[in-house]
Amino acid sequence: MSPATLITFISACVYGTVTGIFLDKISWKIVEHKRGQKRKDDKELPLHCADARSRRLARILLPILHLLLCGLGVWLLGEHIALSILFCLFVSIALVSAWVDILLRIIPNEIVLAVAALGLVHRIVCAIADPWSLLGALASFALTLGMFSMAMFIGKKRWKSRGVGAGDFKLAMIAAFIVGFPGIAYFYIALCVTMLVYFAYMITRGSFGFLVWFPMCSFLMISLLVGLIYSYIPGVPLLF
Repeated sequence: MSPATLITFISACVYGTVTGIFLDKISWKIVEHKRGQKRKDDKELPLHCADARSRRLARILLPILHLLLCGLGVWLLGEHIALSILFCLFVSIALVSAWVDILLRIIPNEIVLAVAALGLVHRIVCAIADPWSLLGALASFALTLGMFSMAMFIGKKRWKSRGVGAGDFKLAMIAAFIVGFPGIAYFYIALCVTMLVYFAYMITRGSFGFLVWFPMCSFLMISLLVGLIYSYIPGVPLLF
């Protein structure tokens, strides 16, 4: 490990530790902001999983996950300093957005815009190294647009429900553009695996149903992170 990489790794661990402590507070600030906004029906957004046990668990898990993911990402990305920094920022947004989605069952536009802005920087960095990567990003965007549009169409026709929330739809488009190609393949593999594990768990609890809400933001963000770093994991089988 070069001195520059070592410094980046140590910095990522410090960032992961310090910032992770505040993720729960940041999430609740966003929740309070969204609940304070006026809605068309003048009703306040309801809270979910906001009991004392869940909040205590979040305050413990968020910093630990933040530190581990930041450290792991930088360790795998190695000499790619710019990508390492961006990955750590993606981790922060991923954890905050997932927790907010669990609490409010929406993905605020502010978070979607933050992911889009960071993703644009990431795509520019990748394009500088490989200009052709932009074509892969656009193709991934188009593929995801078609797949999620089809899912929404089928949901509307079959169950009179879109099946996919507007925030999930927008976040999926942005995530696809960020991971590009071949990251989109690993993105969808991770998305399918994590959702299948979740559905299996819900079935064992007797809570599974096609019209039952589930926190898709969590799965999308996990898949985004996997799509960003999978190709850098040593020894794993690569599709492309």
